[in-house]
Amino acid sequence: LAGGLGALITGSLPLALLMAGLFLAAWLAGFLVPFAPGGLGVREAALLVAGAGLVDPALLLSFAALTRLMTLGGDVAFGLASYGLALRRNRQASLAQ
Repeated sequence: LAGGLGALITGSLPLALLMAGLFLAAWLAGFLVPFAPGGLGVREAALLVAGAGLVDPALLLSFAALTRLMTLGGDVAFGLASYGLALRRNRQASLAQ
């Protein structure tokens, strides 16, 4: 995900690989912080700090925003899908009684 998004944004494979590595490190930092749900803010800050001097800050900021939006979109999609499956299972269970 991060590498493909990085390649799409930058058009450069080495820069995309660097951004994918930065994203992985930032994701781990966000994952390990217990008080931030989903690494909210921590991942973006870690990405900006780790990439300072290596990548254009505007590019890093847009990358951080896009990856956050994609993550939230995935959470919403899976949440809605599981909610729909639970409704379906409850409806089938009530019909079986």
